[in-house]
Amino acid sequence: MKPDSFWTFNEDYDAYGTGFATFGKEHLITLGCIAVIVTIACVFYRRSTGPVRKIFLRVWAIVPLTIECVTQIALVVTVHPYPVHELPFQICNLFMVVGVFHAFKPTKLTGELLYSLGLISPILSLLTPDWTRFPFFSYWVFQDFTYHCFLVGTPLVLLFGKDLRPNFKNLGKVTIFILGFFAADAVLNTILGTNFVFLSYPAKGTFLETLDNWFNFLGKRGYLLGMLLVDITVWTIEYLPWVLVDLQKKKNSEGENMKEAKTEGLWKIKAGLSIVGSKQLRELNKVSKNGKAAQEKTLRALLEYGKDTVYGKEHHFAGILNAATGDELFASYAKNVPVNVYEDLKPYIERHKKGEADVLFPGKPKMYATTSGTTAEPKWIPITEKYFSDVYQKMNQLWFYTAYQARPHVFDGPTVSIVGKAVEGAASDGTVYGSISGIAQRDIPKFMQPLHAAPADVFHITDYKARYYAIMRMGIARDTRWIITANPSTLIEMQNNANEFYDDYIDDIEHGTVSTKFDIPDDIRKAMLSHIKPNPARAQELRDLRTKYGTVLPKHYWPNLQVINTWMCGNTNVYFQKVKDSFPENTLFFEFAYYASECKAGNIINPKTKDTVLFAHKVFFEFVHEADYGTKNPKVYQMHELTQGERYNIIVSTSSGLYRYSMNDIVQVSGYYNDFPTIQFIQKANGIISMTGEKLHERQFIDAVRKVEKETGGFLRFFVCFADVQKSLYRFYYEFADPTVSKEDAENFTKLVDSEMKVLNEEYKEKRNSFRVKDPETELLVSDSFETFKARCIDMGYRDGQFKLNLLMQDEKREAMFEELVKAS
Repeated sequence: MKPDSFWTFNEDYDAYGTGFATFGKEHLITLGCIAVIVTIACVFYRRSTGPVRKIFLRVWAIVPLTIECVTQIALVVTVHPYPVHELPFQICNLFMVVGVFHAFKPTKLTGELLYSLGLISPILSLLTPDWTRFPFFSYWVFQDFTYHCFLVGTPLVLLFGKDLRPNFKNLGKVTIFILGFFAADAVLNTILGTNFVFLSYPAKGTFLETLDNWFNFLGKRGYLLGMLLVDITVWTIEYLPWVLVDLQKKKNSEGENMKEAKTEGLWKIKAGLSIVGSKQLRELNKVSKNGKAAQEKTLRALLEYGKDTVYGKEHHFAGILNAATGDELFASYAKNVPVNVYEDLKPYIERHKKGEADVLFPGKPKMYATTSGTTAEPKWIPITEKYFSDVYQKMNQLWFYTAYQARPHVFDGPTVSIVGKAVEGAASDGTVYGSISGIAQRDIPKFMQPLHAAPADVFHITDYKARYYAIMRMGIARDTRWIITANPSTLIEMQNNANEFYDDYIDDIEHGTVSTKFDIPDDIRKAMLSHIKPNPARAQELRDLRTKYGTVLPKHYWPNLQVINTWMCGNTNVYFQKVKDSFPENTLFFEFAYYASECKAGNIINPKTKDTVLFAHKVFFEFVHEADYGTKNPKVYQMHELTQGERYNIIVSTSSGLYRYSMNDIVQVSGYYNDFPTIQFIQKANGIISMTGEKLHERQFIDAVRKVEKETGGFLRFFVCFADVQKSLYRFYYEFADPTVSKEDAENFTKLVDSEMKVLNEEYKEKRNSFRVKDPETELLVSDSFETFKARCIDMGYRDGQFKLNLLMQDEKREAMFEELVKAS
């Protein structure tokens, strides 16, 4: 080979000696290297997380594109005239482009193209290359092998990483796409006299020459029939294993897949959501391109909405609106309106509750959402008609649409959702209060009502065992497709209920009844009975499942379950990990998003992540860095000033009158959706524990202990409480003034404290009564326990002047130190 032949492109290579032999030494070594590279890539991708996978896939897809660009430049520079047959219109060039598209915006069609032809074409090119005429040590051989290595690797890493699941039902679309590409190449071949995708004649030295010999009786292009037969054979080989797996799953679940008609009005649900949901997504995509502008527009709208109210006049909303720029607007808002907690806004809310209008917002609220406060009385969070419409109704349309896009069969069967009571009572002016989730479910559009397995009446059942039974009685009888519950601990209790009362389910389902052993009010029982009828076949299926499995799990009686919406961030992840394997393997676990009674802050747009995309076009957000939270005059960050990976306390302003309201939640900026940040909930802040939604305040724990001290005379020298998330319970540590107090007396003291905490915190009471928070445990501490603990902390490097101990904590390291101070039994 001449020294300059590395870059030389010439159709006649005899001048440089022969190239290399197919399956010769050079060829086999190269194939081995390619196999090693692709294997390493597959293993790396399989072990990587979502963000790393995304970057890897994009880089991997860009490599062949870069090689093709370099090749085209080299041809332009070194070959005159330019060889038009080297234009990038071959089948592998098509899959290079498809690979790039899939890396940046994956779809079912691009994934299917990569698998159905993106595998076989590069593999055949590698096994029977038509570049053997080139000298082995030349750019053209290097680029062809490298190029096809990356092409064949793309579908393989996706398959190995379980990000690609072939479906032969998509081959129709693939065929239409490929035929269109072939037609375009046929036209180019006619115009340019080229041989793109070998439509004009078979390439020399390849398998196509063999096909030409086999099918020459059909004429000049008879080999094309051979190509078609090869494609059919290859597709059969590629898709047969997947078909067999699906058939085996179907066979294994025979008797478990319920014979149930599709949801009534299914086409209306899908059509309606496709219209309204896609509209909300288009709006989000549009406004999220400029986060700062979206926040300025949102704040101006909130100020305009509230400027004529009592609060708006007191805090100069009209003057704030005179700001000329976004930065001036944000600064003036922060100057005139303080950061609030509930107690700051409570006087204004009380005026609304007594019937006064235009206090925090125009008119009066649609309802109040009640949630735990720092005192025995719950917080009354006003919900205006505007807020309910803009955030709950419209953004829920986007939520449902996102689930439908991720799992098209999610609405084919009923939904089991667990919400609070829609209406629990009324304020003095008649405005109702209750659960915002309950109201949202009650007011769901009529065409979507058939989705719910149980009537909303069941959420008014007071007894929790009876309530869970009613929900599961309706759900387990059906081919449930979607479960919606904020707390994964609820899933555990639902499963426990199913295990405990399995025989009752069977009997009720067989006879179309609702067991009388449960305390269900007559009107609710009547409402349930109107939704059910005897189903002996389903009852027998459930009996057979118990015979087959012993312990029957949701994956057995709900094999077609598509989606579970629940929290998986913060403490709730502990409960999620306990229960996730009980559900079908293919179930999509969809993070519930960052959401509280005070504010529905956003939605999960990509269900493969836990990232909440902030509704920056509906809610105004401010942030205080975690390190500054609780300090005097902390720096307040605007949404566009956040740093990815950092943690902040979140402050919201809503059209429900919560102005600069501190959520007391620590969130982490996980990334961006266009220019809108995405966040994940980390934990409650400042002395609040919420293992499963109870939001227990340190102040409530202290008040409960002090009250029991007075009632019993059992005074304490020191006490502290730790949350044990793994066991879902609180553990109380006491040092009594009387060192002779027994463990039994201390446990009785704990029972009284527990009862008092139920009085002080309604949500704690609910979680205790529903068994999501277990009975507390009690430990007795040795004398001088706090002093000993503090001394050890000082020895470990804490500064004496900065030492501070919360009396309600979730801290395994500190609890371990107190465990060492527990009295010996």
